[in-house]
Amino acid sequence: MKAILSGLAIFLLVYAPQAAAGQRPKLCGDMMRIQKALEDARVMAAELRGMASAQKDYITRRELTKKAKDLTRLVQVLRSELSLPQEPAPTPVEETQEPEIVLQPMTPVDFQHLLSAIEAESFTKGRLRVLQSAVPHNYFTVDQIKKVMKKFSFASGKTQAAAMMYARLLDKNNFYRVYEELSFDSDKKKLKEMISK
Repeated sequence: MKAILSGLAIFLLVYAPQAAAGQRPKLCGDMMRIQKALEDARVMAAELRGMASAQKDYITRRELTKKAKDLTRLVQVLRSELSLPQEPAPTPVEETQEPEIVLQPMTPVDFQHLLSAIEAESFTKGRLRVLQSAVPHNYFTVDQIKKVMKKFSFASGKTQAAAMMYARLLDKNNFYRVYEELSFDSDKKKLKEMISK
């Protein structure tokens, strides 16, 4: 890529002014190198378009498509300046729609491992630490939250666990069922405040 760009830069600095003045540049051996560089640039633009269509990330796909278009335009400008025949325009890459991401709760097997890891800890602080390491990488259901809450002896641990998992809850419309795991209204009120922050 650097060789192509440096070849194009040499052309722009040395030969383009001659072409702009209406003179046909005397290229001989350089003409072959420039034609080869232009062909390489055209192939590279096609490769960029192919890479763009294979990208899942929209921003990366858009940037690669833009770079391919810019490179193709540059090749066309240089070909016209050199009075070379134009390449046929490449078929445009269609913008593909982002695939719909379907969020899934933690699998039953993985969830059972999480429950076992929580149970292995003796104190609330350790259990919360285990849960905290799992929450950012998984999604949960209300039933899973209720099972985790049952692993805590005290209401403070239960409310902290439920609040921690709330952001990754898939069925928030059923969150009211979580309150069944708390005995006192003050704990229910505290949990409601925690999740509304």
